[in-house]
Amino acid sequence: MHDYNISKVFADPERCPCEGEGSVTYYRLHGTPVIYRSSYSLNFLKELAIKLKTSKDVWCVFDNTTLGLATSNALDLKRLVRLQT
Repeated sequence: MHDYNISKVFADPERCPCEGEGSVTYYRLHGTPVIYRSSYSLNFLKELAIKLKTSKDVWCVFDNTTLGLATSNALDLKRLVRLQT
């Protein structure tokens, strides 16, 4: 993956522990501890905001949509990224 500049998704939960960092950083978050149904903690989102702010080309998708939590997590993350200096 490295030789061809292919990015590996950083997924939660992690299903493929292989490494691969290409030109794009991609996070796909399904919810923890219950996939599709759990909200992410503020501490998790704060740590993620730091990673997003320091990445050059980054995508982050929340897929914890069953209970409508993806929208609030995404808005919280957006606010936290803006607070990063």
